[in-house]
Amino acid sequence: ESQNHHEHHHELAYRVATECAVLLKNTDDALPLDRDISVALIGEFAVSPRFQGMGSSEVKATKVETAFHQISRYTQKLKYAKGYNRAIAGAGIDEALIEEAVAIAESAQVAIVFVGLPEISESEGYDRQDLHLPGQHDALINAVCHVNRRTIV
Repeated sequence: ESQNHHEHHHELAYRVATECAVLLKNTDDALPLDRDISVALIGEFAVSPRFQGMGSSEVKATKVETAFHQISRYTQKLKYAKGYNRAIAGAGIDEALIEEAVAIAESAQVAIVFVGLPEISESEGYDRQDLHLPGQHDALINAVCHVNRRTIV
């Protein structure tokens, strides 16, 4: 019976999420995407989203929807690149991951980049000193935007 509750809660959360307002800047009418457009999905958060903090704010979700899963239902022309290693704190940049992302972004009609703060960047017991993204995320965005004019971040 507990599994049924989990599934019901997931369905409710999914419905609420799909009906929520999202604020974004839709430059050049980049969205909505056409069906079966070729998409470069870039960033570790696309397959392993961050929706929680560390310490007592850690959430043990029973089911998590990912951007990768949802977009793969929308188009069969989907390629994924990790883009960065979220376990690396600070500005450490993995050039090989960025090169892989650039390669798939060059060949796609649109690139979608998922960036954000890794868990280690914020937690209980200390405050962030700024609102910057990790350096590896900034480098990834710049590199992908350089090769694909239709980049959504």
